Amino acid sequence: MAEDILRDRIVTIYKSGEGINGKIAELKTAFPDGEIIQNVEELYEEGLLEVDSEKGSGKDAFLNRGESDQEVTEFWPENLKYKG
Repeated sequence: MAEDILRDRIVTIYKSGEGINGKIAELKTAFPDGEIIQNVEELYEEGLLEVDSEKGSGKDAFLNRGESDQEVTEFWPENLKYKG
């Protein structure tokens, strides 16, 4: 249930197309970073979000993992946009 709420809020943020970085940061007060990143990544994999062509291509354009696939070292949510 909480995951659906988070997912819906993320989709709404990307649909607005404005202030994505700040709005995603505001979610951190209610949800752990890992859940936010996981949901954004799943939305990308499902084709609801796409990388802004000016920002590069593929997951590397918005997500940088450390040596372990579980460790996220950098996350750039503003490099994605809603694919609607």
